[in-house]
Amino acid sequence: MRAISLSWRWVVLAAALGQTVFPLYWALVTSFRRGPQLFSAALLATPDFDNYRQILSDPTWWRDAANSLISAGAVDLIALILALPGAYALGSGLIL
Repeated sequence: MRAISLSWRWVVLAAALGQTVFPLYWALVTSFRRGPQLFSAALLATPDFDNYRQILSDPTWWRDAANSLISAGAVDLIALILALPGAYALGSGLIL
């Protein structure tokens, strides 16, 4: 009885892992495709780095990436500044 429940746990774990990892794998494989190959259901693709060369050579992409990093950093800094007093209060026992 214990062996059956243990095997079901592994099946559920494998299904959850597959459901989590497969979309990431599919996004990576799709990023190497161009044009009509995008609609192919093949699980393996020959790597074609032309998409990455085209994006990384575009100066507007670098500007947009820098803007995203600046705004994400600012949001993180604001969240940290706002959360630190609450964390101190909880950690020191000021709030029961």
